[in-house]
Amino acid sequence: MVVVKDYKEVDRNQWSEFVSIHHGSNIFHTPEMFDLYNSGDKYEPIFISVLTPNKEICGLLIAYIHKEYKGFIGQFTSRAIIYGGPLVIDNKPEIANLLLIELDKICRKKAVYSQFRNLWDVSCFKYIFNQKGFIYEEHLNFIFDLEKGEELLWSRIHPTRRKQIKRGIRREIRIKIVDILMETDLERCYNILSVVYKSAKLPVPSLRFFQRAVQILSPSGLFKVILATFQGEIVGFRFFLCYQGLLYDWYAGSIPDHHDKYANDILPWELIKWGIANGYSTFDFGGAGKPYIHYGVRDYKMKFGGDMVNFGRFEKVHKPFVMKLARIGLDVWKLVNNQV
Repeated sequence: MVVVKDYKEVDRNQWSEFVSIHHGSNIFHTPEMFDLYNSGDKYEPIFISVLTPNKEICGLLIAYIHKEYKGFIGQFTSRAIIYGGPLVIDNKPEIANLLLIELDKICRKKAVYSQFRNLWDVSCFKYIFNQKGFIYEEHLNFIFDLEKGEELLWSRIHPTRRKQIKRGIRREIRIKIVDILMETDLERCYNILSVVYKSAKLPVPSLRFFQRAVQILSPSGLFKVILATFQGEIVGFRFFLCYQGLLYDWYAGSIPDHHDKYANDILPWELIKWGIANGYSTFDFGGAGKPYIHYGVRDYKMKFGGDMVNFGRFEKVHKPFVMKLARIGLDVWKLVNNQV
């Protein structure tokens, strides 16, 4: 077997096919998503594959290095995020081992830490992660089985949330799904998102990143937007990803002045309905924090009635001292941005 770290050395069609047939794959493994992150100034994608003697892919790992700043300061904010576990043919441990070895070689130079955000059960690889110095942490997520149908899923929503959805509709909130977002609407959504993330003291991708998402992902139907409007004005939205029967809730925001219209309640439900009507099997509502630690987002998502799962995360710190400095820097960043 041969390890290849240059994505240009692998046939793109074979890459796409390998991802499409693997049961544990997701959109972040695809060439299109790799292209998106390869065009962003805050990101650096990492490609690692294992090939058989016949040049066929038998293992794949895609990581995305995030940096909030360039230059010297950037090394204090760099982190490697892997959405979903490594893709390995027949879950062969020796292939997973090769992928993690190469990931460690790269990330110990480029990132403060590496984190696998598991989107399915990867317990079969747990001992290999442990051998490579990764620590497992519990982390919750909400998954909706869309094949259960609209009637059953509606009945599982908390009664208060159902009332708010109905109330928002009566207050003339209008919903539409957009395949390719116009530039003016994208800028409107981005302005809303920026306010939300600043309020939460979280870094936000650049507008250019989402412009590229429209250009790269939308033509293939991988990226869509659901909009909530009131009297023709966008008051809430959700960016979502579509791949292999799965809808992935990506980024979302709404205008606080219009919270009495309940856009944040209507949008997820309308997205679920759209997914059912269009033949999708699963809706991934995104992370819900660590168990036993209060997390307001989890309380919000729980009332939609999805299945709470605990696939957890694997994390390895490559630079412990820098990690400590980075945590101090993050606290300072949050303090400064809270005063602006």
